[in-house]
Amino acid sequence: MNKEQAKTKLRFYLRGRPYRYYADKVNGVDRFTMTYKGYENSPDNSMEGSFYFYSECMEIHIYYSDSGSKLCRESTHKNSLMRLLNYINATLWSVGVNGHSNDMYKTTHCCSPRIYMAEDDTYDIVMTATIPYVFYEYTYFVEDFFIVSITKLLDSLAPAIFQLLSGKKSLKEAKRMVDSIPQLTYYTEMFQTEDTQELKKGEKNTKPIDIMKIDFSEYLGIHKKRK
Repeated sequence: MNKEQAKTKLRFYLRGRPYRYYADKVNGVDRFTMTYKGYENSPDNSMEGSFYFYSECMEIHIYYSDSGSKLCRESTHKNSLMRLLNYINATLWSVGVNGHSNDMYKTTHCCSPRIYMAEDDTYDIVMTATIPYVFYEYTYFVEDFFIVSITKLLDSLAPAIFQLLSGKKSLKEAKRMVDSIPQLTYYTEMFQTEDTQELKKGEKNTKPIDIMKIDFSEYLGIHKKRK
């Protein structure tokens, strides 16, 4: 699989789901960007995802909204945030398994995305992973893993992250909140829609998808790393 084939595969996945995405280039790298709504714990009840297509791999970023970045930028508790993100990276691993009696593929970590604060002026709090095309070519759950499982994981982590940044919770309390995140399960069905489309240059996404109202065919969850 090459870059163009990977883009085609992602477009095919999006075609059967009500996502509106914007395609552009960043420093010469092709990118698809999407907005997801319906996350009650997250700033603006939304987050975004960006898929970057390099020559040999796809880099996926899932991150909170600009309001979340603003809270992070203005916070005086960034040192505690860095320790909390380190704790999350050490103890939480997202998993995704098939929802049809687990008969298509077994429980898998798929890959290990890491959460961090961006080292630029955005102060984005991001979960990122790199997926080689040789892996993406033979798997059927990468898109759901990131667009559904990782976004839900970030929404579950949002209270701990942003209450720590606002000073409402101490680092110790925020860690306890991370430890209390429950297992997440979804058993649903696939569906088709005509609403998916690529946005044209300059066109705004006026109807971002409310992802919490979508049906999916996967069981998705969070696996706590054993201490």
